[in-house]
Amino acid sequence: RESARPSLCIGAAWFVHSPSGCHAPFGLELVASMCDVFGPPCFKTPFNRYIVYRKRPYVYVVGIDKIEQEFAILKINTATNDLDLSGGEEIFHCRDKDATLREIAGADGSLQEIATACGIVGFIRFLQGYYLVLITKHRKLGQIGHNYVSCIEATCMVQLFSDTVRSEEKKFQQEFNRLNLSKDFYFSYTYHLSRSLQANMADVARARSAGEQYARHPLYVETDPSKHHRFVWNHHLMGPFLKREAWQRWCLPIIHGFFHYAKCVFGWSFEVVLIARRSRFYAGTRYRKRGLNVAGKVANEVETEQLLCEDCNRQLSQGHVMSFVQIRGSVPLFWSQEATAINPKPPINYPRCDPTLSATRLHFKDLLERYGTPQLVVNLMKARKADSYEARLCRHFESSIERMNRELPLAIRLLYRPFDVKNHARANDVFGVFGKVAESVVSRVGFFHTGHPNYGEPRRVQSGVVRANCVDCLDRTNVLQFFVGLEVFKQQLQELGLLRENRLEFDSTLAGFLSEMYDLMGDHLALQYAGSVAHKKYQVLGARPR
Repeated sequence: RESARPSLCIGAAWFVHSPSGCHAPFGLELVASMCDVFGPPCFKTPFNRYIVYRKRPYVYVVGIDKIEQEFAILKINTATNDLDLSGGEEIFHCRDKDATLREIAGADGSLQEIATACGIVGFIRFLQGYYLVLITKHRKLGQIGHNYVSCIEATCMVQLFSDTVRSEEKKFQQEFNRLNLSKDFYFSYTYHLSRSLQANMADVARARSAGEQYARHPLYVETDPSKHHRFVWNHHLMGPFLKREAWQRWCLPIIHGFFHYAKCVFGWSFEVVLIARRSRFYAGTRYRKRGLNVAGKVANEVETEQLLCEDCNRQLSQGHVMSFVQIRGSVPLFWSQEATAINPKPPINYPRCDPTLSATRLHFKDLLERYGTPQLVVNLMKARKADSYEARLCRHFESSIERMNRELPLAIRLLYRPFDVKNHARANDVFGVFGKVAESVVSRVGFFHTGHPNYGEPRRVQSGVVRANCVDCLDRTNVLQFFVGLEVFKQQLQELGLLRENRLEFDSTLAGFLSEMYDLMGDHLALQYAGSVAHKKYQVLGARPR
């Protein structure tokens, strides 16, 4: 019989391709010994400090590493309205920095410092020429291992053309300055924040198996940005840097969504991190972006990752680290709503006919490539009122799932579960059913766990994902994700020997601690998509477990 052969990591899990063609979890005995991704990074880390100088007709950007041992100089010609970059590839020792700057300044000493920064967002152009967008202030929020995660607090733009700014150009400058980049944008100098822990660990394992465990790879090695950079919100702005591999050290990937870090003591000190990564594809606010586009990208797509890290040991090979990934996204059909001041609940329209479900198929194909099987689809929309717009959309979605499942092999069929939250809330059993759904989800897909005595090799991996949705993918979806996260938390604590029974009371301190994190995440995601905090209607329907 033909033996299964290992493949590259796809998305958030390891897989093997079996002779039958279905996906199965990568056997632990096949996983190569992994180096510590929380120690020396396996990618070229970006510079930590930048100084911008001007000497007409050039702008010089000096990038300096964290320990001020190395620096590089990027030269930008401002005599043209096109972006003309040179240098920035050769690395020098910092002891030569002052001499190099004096050489650039020349005899007249006309080198003028115009800005200092802690990161580069990228380049942007309006009508006349390009600007360099810089991060001038950031704040540390928490850490993953010993990798610090920061949020943006202030930015500025440096003009990269010499022409006089016209009035039309100033209008675009003002519009861009109205964008509040200090709201929910996060980055890390030493960690792939745009990818899950399991995906990062798989990259390290793949490099180790290829004999490249000490190599430093560029941050952007994937050839298809539509699959691997969906959560990097400044990917387009960094486009000029991606033309050369050596320039990628100037790249600082930024995610948009939510990040929260907290320490907890429960007979053992550990850290809990909750990350929400909003997709940059088909992005937009409620009523402007609904359903999906022809490429299969859905509106309001958010990947949520819950991490649990041992606090006493920073090195991954010496402590327990666990993670779990779940996603939310709009109903993957062509539908829309037009907001009006008269009708608070506008009717749902179907502007495009897709008889073959081509876009819906592309969406679930992408999820299969990213997360593997099983694909669990939990639909939280109202289903009882036959004449309501929401119930009609629910029926369209359910029939689409049934149609695709008839054509799919048994091993990769979508596991669909409708759950009318409002109907169960009237019967006062909503939280009990949520708990059962969460237990079923976690038992099917598992979670990622690495730690001693395996020295970096995973004890468990997550294979598959749960996809939840309601109409807006906000309130009801956030409740389900909390229950799934609580079930994961419970099983993780039990695996560590901190819970004698597979039970965590709703009124316990740990459940309340996790509930507050998910409530805060729900408020941030609701503000981004709908313009207001989560309504939390479930609290009216029943007492929220605390």
